[in-house]
Amino acid sequence: MSSGPAEGQSPAVVSLSRRALLALAVPPSDGKPAAGLPRAAVDWEAAALDAAVFAALRAAARAGDTLIHMQYAAAMEDAYGAGTALARRLHADTVNAAFAARLGLCGAIAEALAMHPHVAARTLRVFVELARTAGEEDANLRDLPGGPAVLLALRPELFGDLPALRVRLAHELAHLNDLLDPAFGRVPGFDWPGPTRAEKALQRDRYRALWCCSVDARLRPAGAAGARSVDRRAAIAAAFRGVPARLVDAVVSGLAAGVPTHALLLAAAEEPRALVELARRGPDGAPVLAPAEAAALAGAARRPACALCGFPTVAWSRPVDWTPVMVATAHKRSPAWDPAQGACDRCRECFELRAGPALPNGGRA
Repeated sequence: MSSGPAEGQSPAVVSLSRRALLALAVPPSDGKPAAGLPRAAVDWEAAALDAAVFAALRAAARAGDTLIHMQYAAAMEDAYGAGTALARRLHADTVNAAFAARLGLCGAIAEALAMHPHVAARTLRVFVELARTAGEEDANLRDLPGGPAVLLALRPELFGDLPALRVRLAHELAHLNDLLDPAFGRVPGFDWPGPTRAEKALQRDRYRALWCCSVDARLRPAGAAGARSVDRRAAIAAAFRGVPARLVDAVVSGLAAGVPTHALLLAAAEEPRALVELARRGPDGAPVLAPAEAAALAGAARRPACALCGFPTVAWSRPVDWTPVMVATAHKRSPAWDPAQGACDRCRECFELRAGPALPNGGRA
């Protein structure tokens, strides 16, 4: 088994319809690794292959490479003369597959796979489908008869920016690599333990903030995280309202020291006081917090309370949910309160009722 793409080779590329993609076609019967990837072939949804190649060609044109555009147009000319619609589609798929390899799209996937040993060793296939919005972008694992497959949903714009594509693939595959690592310890079928939907959502957001920070810290030495614009420290602080800034800083440092386990991440997502367990050691192996400071910060890391009613909450309203009339009504009770301080959703509903029904012009009755 090779550790990455061989010199001069490109991954096997097969264009699939959406129906075939979602049905998860089984791997080749001979079970042999596809050339160019550690073990996996890259299977493209037809629409994703089209959009990815077009985005890469546009990027090449902006960079001044008009020759590859001319070559692509010439190669596609033959497709228009094919006898049937199926023959034209197959010819176009073949041309797109060849240009996907030439433009480095398949190589970027191969390089990202090779960075993550558990994914590279166990993945049979990579399925690429089209994501039309950022919210649809995702990376998941699906079981096949011979092992797991990676499903990537990516926006076509990423294929017009290879450095950004490599950053995104490295980050997403690092998450999947953790899931395939027995030491990480996350079992299939896991569900969040919170008793309510709001509690589960909060646990999920906290877990994600911590996990993403850990992944980016691991990728940074390889240069894969340098282009990410997400402020992971700010994301952790937002997910853990009320946690002292010193503890947030210590957690960020501790997450850079190694791969946390699923159990540690979940414990912190459930109870913020457990954050100190993620902040034991920094990247250099030295203690981040002295024992007395760790104990004090753990005591201070309590569930945050609503600034209006004073009760702990996991269901927070957003500042944009508060109209000027609602804020003015809240100020009659708490003159110093500001929407930026936060308030629970129950208080928002209460002051929305007190403010009266909304009028068509945006005011209140």
